[in-house]
Amino acid sequence: MNADFQNEPRDEPRDEQMNRSHINPVRTISTIWMSWMATVMSVTASASSREPILCSGETLIRDRALFKTQRGEAIPGFTRMLQSADFFLTQAALTVTSKSMIPLSGSKNDYLSISMYHWPDPSKAEGLPWLYHDGQVNRERMKLSQDSDSLGQTMSRIRVLSTAYTITQDERYAKKTIELVRAWFLEPKMRMNPNLNFAQMIPGAGPFKSYGVIEGVTLVQTLDSLRFLEASPEWTAADSQGIRKWMTDYRDWLKNSPVGKVEATTLNNHKSGYDYQLASIESYLGNQDAVRRIVEASKADLFPQIASDGSLPQEIARTRPLHYTVYNLNAMTGLAELGKKVGINLWQYETADHRSIKRAVDYILPCVTAGGSCPFKSEPVQQNGAQSPQGGVEAFQPQNALQILLRADSEFSGHPYVAAAANLQSKVKEQPIDAQIWCEPPLYTAPASRSERSIRRSFSGPLLLPAAMTS
Repeated sequence: MNADFQNEPRDEPRDEQMNRSHINPVRTISTIWMSWMATVMSVTASASSREPILCSGETLIRDRALFKTQRGEAIPGFTRMLQSADFFLTQAALTVTSKSMIPLSGSKNDYLSISMYHWPDPSKAEGLPWLYHDGQVNRERMKLSQDSDSLGQTMSRIRVLSTAYTITQDERYAKKTIELVRAWFLEPKMRMNPNLNFAQMIPGAGPFKSYGVIEGVTLVQTLDSLRFLEASPEWTAADSQGIRKWMTDYRDWLKNSPVGKVEATTLNNHKSGYDYQLASIESYLGNQDAVRRIVEASKADLFPQIASDGSLPQEIARTRPLHYTVYNLNAMTGLAELGKKVGINLWQYETADHRSIKRAVDYILPCVTAGGSCPFKSEPVQQNGAQSPQGGVEAFQPQNALQILLRADSEFSGHPYVAAAANLQSKVKEQPIDAQIWCEPPLYTAPASRSERSIRRSFSGPLLLPAAMTS
C-alpha cells in the first residue's frame, strides 16, 4: 500500500465536520487544477481513454485533494463505505450459473429473471400465465431464478470495493473486485453471456420480452469501476481485452437483437435507460462520436416524455409514480452528464412548449424536500432500509433521488437542490450509501463563487480515481 494511505483514520466523522473550516480551500483551486492538468497532459493518448465516464472529474479532483490533506477524516460516510468493503471481502462471488432454473436457450450462462410485478393466476390450476399487478413486488419469484438479485449485489459490491481501492490503494480491495469482475463477465464456466434475452420473463407468456433490457442499466453503472481497476497490478491485459469484448458484444446485442430493437421504440423510462446504456458503453469504448450521436438523437426520445409542467405522464400514471419518475430522471440526467462531455448540453435544452429536464427535476422537488407538498398520489417511503411486505406496494427509496439533485446542482447551483439533498441525506443517514453517489458532481453551497463551490460541499463522499489521475 502507498505510504500516503497507511493508517488512515476510520472514525465516522461528525455531521458538523461536513462544514468545518478545513474543508474550505486551504489550497487554491488553481493549484489543484494545475496539478490535475499536468497529470492529464502527461499521459498518452491511449491513457486518456481512462478518464471518467459517468463520474464527475471535478469531484475526483476535490476528493483526491481532500483525502490527501485530511487523510479521510473529513469525508462523510467514509467509515461506512470501508465497513461495507471489508464485509464484501469475505463474500463469495455470485454468478448466473448458480441458479436452478435453465433458460430456454439451454445455457445457465444466459441471464434469467422473472418479472417482479407478475403473480400466479389463482383461477388456473398451474397459475399460468402469471398476471400483472403494477407496483406489487412478488419476492417469491426469486425461488425460480436469483439472477436479478445476484446482478444487483455483484455490481454494488464492485462499485464499493473499487471505491475503497482507489481511496486506500489497498490491493486487497482491487483483488476482490477483480475476482468479482472475472466471475461475472469473463470466466467461461461462470460468466453472464452478453445479452438480456431472458430478463423479466413472465411464466406462461412466452419468451423474449423487451422489458428486461432495463436491467442492463445496473451493468453500465460499474463502467468507471472497471476502468479504475487498470491502476492495479492484479488487472491484466487479458482482463481489459475481455471486458472490452464483453461490452462490445452487449452493445451490439442492444442495437441488433429483436429484443433490443423493440426496446429502442419505447417512450418512457425504458427508452431513457436504453439510450443511457448505449451512450455509457460507447463512452467506455472510446467512441465519442457515437456518444454524441446518441445524445443528440435522444432529444427526440426524452423531451416528448416531459409535460410542460415538468411531470412525466407515463410515469405518474403508475402505482409507484415517484419511484418511476426518479428512475427515469436518473437515466435522463445521466445522459445529460454524458452529453456535457461531448459538447451537448441537454440540461439547457428546452422545447418551444417549455419541456426540459430541469423542469422535470423541479417537479419532484416538493416530494423530496422537507415540508413539501408532493403532487403525486400517496406512495410509501422506505424507512431505514426495511423491505415492503410481500404483496404490498414497494416503498420509494430516498437515496435514489440524490444523484439527480447532485447533477442538477452542478449545472444550476441553486438552494432548492441543496435543501432537498440535505433532507434526503437525513433519511438515509444510517444506511450505506451506494458508492456511485460519491462520484457525482459536488453539491454546492450558495452563494459561493464557482471556484469556491468546487471544494465546498454539504454532501460529500469518497474518491473514485481513474488510472490517468494517479499521482
